[in-house]
Amino acid sequence: MSYGFLINVYDPGILFPDGTYQIKPAKYKGDLHYDPPFMPPYHYGDHPENKVGLVPLKPYDVLIFHTTLKDEHESNRYIIGGFYVKETVLVGNMDEQDLMDYQNNPHVDKGDLTATIYKSEELFFDQDRFYLVPPLLFNVELADLLQLNVKWNQKHTPYQQIAWATRAVRKIDNRSLNLLQNYWRTYG
Repeated sequence: MSYGFLINVYDPGILFPDGTYQIKPAKYKGDLHYDPPFMPPYHYGDHPENKVGLVPLKPYDVLIFHTTLKDEHESNRYIIGGFYVKETVLVGNMDEQDLMDYQNNPHVDKGDLTATIYKSEELFFDQDRFYLVPPLLFNVELADLLQLNVKWNQKHTPYQQIAWATRAVRKIDNRSLNLLQNYWRTYG
């Protein structure tokens, strides 16, 4: 059984009227980088202590990335991509070929030997591209479908509450993964 892990891409990006968007690069040891990267090999890197929710992750589980995007009127939460995990490896245990293949990851580039790289097996939503265009609106309906158990409060926008509820890594079960994939097929 596969599980999904919702990963928060922190810095808000811009959503354009045509459904394309631009996420902001993150800063790591003084350098800006896109995480997750825009080009193959698709992967994600971090320190396990920063993402405690990823501890139970195993091959064939899915990493699903979501972020805040702002258009000319408002901000909302969106799911922007995802992939099945092929393997996880510490940068310090990577062979020369892996180091070359993943050199654009800042953890590899900076020689961060204790960082973990999560390598992709295949893409989760769209087999041709990692980033979803248009992105999938992460709204109340979808949060409830994924059984995130958000306690909806009228004092805050749904976008704010979803962002707060998914700030840390959230694990979803196989049933929710299937529902999410079907939701995307009808949405896209």
